[in-house]
Amino acid sequence: MPLLDAELDDVRKLFELNVLAVLGTTQAFAPLLIKSKGTVVNISSVASFHPLPWHGPYCATKAAQTQISDTLRLELGPFGVKVIVVSISH
Repeated sequence: MPLLDAELDDVRKLFELNVLAVLGTTQAFAPLLIKSKGTVVNISSVASFHPLPWHGPYCATKAAQTQISDTLRLELGPFGVKVIVVSISH
């Protein structure tokens, strides 16, 4: 649906699912990830860098998720933790 017609409550729920849940899960497991020098793998979408009409909320959440992953890569790298983003197409 067009961004101008998107229900904000639905957009908030989508951000909760695609962005905040990913960050929250990583935060919860951070001590174990650092201890084991583990790897975080986040599944994103090519929509994160190639927005599509009528998919604005989804594209925005995937772009935010990808940016969070990129930032986590920089922040967790010194601890030996890798962060990988898999961008799939639909």
